[in-house]
Amino acid sequence: MRFNPEPKITDLPPGGRLRLNFENHGKIMIFIGKEGFTGKAVFGLSIIIFWLLLIIAWAFMLFQYGFAWSLIAIPFLGLGAYTLITMIEKMNSHQSVKIDENKVLIQKIQSKKTSYVELPLSSITSVSLVEGTYQTLAGISRKGIFPAFISQGKAFGIGELCSNDEKQFLDKFLKSILE
Repeated sequence: MRFNPEPKITDLPPGGRLRLNFENHGKIMIFIGKEGFTGKAVFGLSIIIFWLLLIIAWAFMLFQYGFAWSLIAIPFLGLGAYTLITMIEKMNSHQSVKIDENKVLIQKIQSKKTSYVELPLSSITSVSLVEGTYQTLAGISRKGIFPAFISQGKAFGIGELCSNDEKQFLDKFLKSILE
């Protein structure tokens, strides 16, 4: 693929999660902001908190039969706490893609963990929407369609949690700068 530092489209979709930064020397940075407290996130958080409150109430009811009985609730409390922590981490995760004439650098930052992949521009065969599996805000694996760089037979996806408009924009924008 060849890098074109002057994209044909730059009109960002509504929502404000995507930002473009055109740096010196023809570098382009795409920043995909965190999900934050959207309707889906608040709904998921309310279900998890309701679950935790039910388990706590259940543990107190079991306590009247003896302390050992209330220990049954520990795995369920652990599951709820793990799901809550995972969801908060997903809500605060963000991604960035830096593209220049030599390489594409994809970074995904979630909590204190950063994962990245650097793809030489010469190894990228195409950019397309692919169907794949990703984790939702609640930590559940789902199938969906998202933009990806295809390199050496592997798809390196970005924007899995973006809206459909944002995914379409990313696909068109990436195709316009990587010819």
